[in-house]
Amino acid sequence: MKTPILPFEHLTDRDIAEVGIKNVSLGKLINHMSPLGIRVPDGFAICSDVYFDFLNFNSLSPLLQAELNRLNCVTFENAAEVSQRCGELIMQSEFPKTIAHEIKTAYAELVIKHGLYPRVAVRSSGTTDHSPHLDFTGQYATYLNINGTIKLFEAIKKCYASFFNEKALRYRHENYCSDVMAGISIGVQVLVRSDQGSAGISFTLTQGTEEEELIYVRGSWGLGQGELYTETDADEFYLSKAALRKRKPAVVLNIRGLKEKMLALGITNDTQWITTPEQKQKQRVLDDDDLRLLGLWHLAIEKFYQAHVTIEWAKDNENGKLYVLQARVENITHENKVADPSASIHVQPSLSTFREADITRLHKESNAWLQQIQFMADEAFFLQKRLADLPVLLRQDGAQKISEELAYLTEHAIGELNKKIIDHEHFLANTFLTDTPGRQSFFRQTHAELKEELKKYERVFLQLKQHLFSIVKHYDHSKR
Repeated sequence: MKTPILPFEHLTDRDIAEVGIKNVSLGKLINHMSPLGIRVPDGFAICSDVYFDFLNFNSLSPLLQAELNRLNCVTFENAAEVSQRCGELIMQSEFPKTIAHEIKTAYAELVIKHGLYPRVAVRSSGTTDHSPHLDFTGQYATYLNINGTIKLFEAIKKCYASFFNEKALRYRHENYCSDVMAGISIGVQVLVRSDQGSAGISFTLTQGTEEEELIYVRGSWGLGQGELYTETDADEFYLSKAALRKRKPAVVLNIRGLKEKMLALGITNDTQWITTPEQKQKQRVLDDDDLRLLGLWHLAIEKFYQAHVTIEWAKDNENGKLYVLQARVENITHENKVADPSASIHVQPSLSTFREADITRLHKESNAWLQQIQFMADEAFFLQKRLADLPVLLRQDGAQKISEELAYLTEHAIGELNKKIIDHEHFLANTFLTDTPGRQSFFRQTHAELKEELKKYERVFLQLKQHLFSIVKHYDHSKR
């Protein structure tokens, strides 16, 4: 197995399959944004191979699969029961000694670097989150105020268990994703002590308005987890990007929330809800200077990613400093880049201007996409043949190069499939209008069939990728 633990600062795009987008994004922020003065808490990622080793060591895969086979995939009426049983199986299991030692060592390095037993946040990071039309945001668990190795291992297992929560089970089923074979990574990050400070979430594209020149900031007192799950009526701020660029006052609107509850550090529990002191309820969670700094950070991060981003932030009550906890790119356009807001507004032609030629062209376009699917299916077959030969090839010196090549081909194929479906959706959205219900129904059906075919072949490629990793992993073990 490759190195099971990777410090955030060592992560690059090549590690996405092992640690997920969320952890890789933290690595990018630390390496590229920290030199600009943007503070990002330190930490390390536990690779998805650790999850698979954990399953194998405890012989969990067949037991979990047996539970998943009981899931009613039509009504999902027993999803809670299946989810609970999967969670129990995971929580009753133990880590292999070698893996446990690696995790303890990584945590010990944080202890040495940041003081005696620093509190940490333990965050799930799905390794399939980078697929363009899949969005696992908020589906897996995060645990705050984790102190010491006993609680750390418990939190990691809870994150693994959250992989089988009701929402995630249903979403993966509806999107043709594997359950047991899909991987999950963990991020262990030094906790920003915002329990008496503030935390929140913000967007460089204003939600619901497609307004590109405003930054929307939402925040509340206490730890950020409560704010993200909207358990509290938060303060809201709108910042002008133009004013920030000119170093002028940027707050164009602020709305004071009630903030009656706040998430604080618990005494016996990890966290607990408490009543917000009356004086804090009346105060803004961020002053103008904080908002100006946070806004400038948003501009820098948006420029770095060349895309709209969502940012989780926190203000430490011990040192009074702001931190970026994580940032993720928002999939606003099919190119996922900052663009003219009007580009996503589709104006349909009127009935009087819609011609038979438009319908014919649409029909040909649909057939072209279906032919492209067949091409990708052939490529899937080619990859399967390559994988079948892999055990022989792995005995040669070029094993690593071959495995990386196949992984790249798989990722590339999935990316191409998703790009084509999104392009096709844009095409249909701009031209999809007919003068008869029958024709409209026909093209809608064609489009739906296309989406299903693309999802099916994406599933094939994901399975190929998991198969590849399994073979390489078996090869690594056989060399020992």
